[in-house]
Amino acid sequence: MFILGLIITVLLIAVFAVVYLDTSATLHSGLARSLETFQLYSVSIANETVVPPSIDLNVSFFMRSLADFTITVDSTSILMYINNKAIGTVAPIGKGLTFVVRPKENVTLYSIPHIINSEIIDDIRKPPYIFSANGTISAYAQYLFVTESDTRVISISQIVQS
Repeated sequence: MFILGLIITVLLIAVFAVVYLDTSATLHSGLARSLETFQLYSVSIANETVVPPSIDLNVSFFMRSLADFTITVDSTSILMYINNKAIGTVAPIGKGLTFVVRPKENVTLYSIPHIINSEIIDDIRKPPYIFSANGTISAYAQYLFVTESDTRVISISQIVQS
């Protein structure tokens, strides 16, 4: 009887391990593929004032969930630049610091940096200029008792013509 109980226990542990590993691999794969879709969508002037000189840029980033489960983005730490001059960090408007991306959903993150540096304003007024963003985005996915997390380094550079 003892040996039969031991065999059943070992089989249950093996089944649990296989289910756990399969679920973990699925979560990690979907999460990693989704984070890799993070990209710049658009950059445009949202508001411009002459006195004192300032420009608000409308910057949007796009991410597509390629997963069949919910992804929670829990951290974005991304600095934005115009011609290698810092203009601010990505602070997603309406999303907060933590937000959820539903299965197979697209999400757009909007950020409006307020620029008062006259050199940067001149660069924006006389395109083309190089917009770049560097940093990290972190997210996790969870199914029952299995949680996977991933952090991706973001490095975007694009020439803006107008």
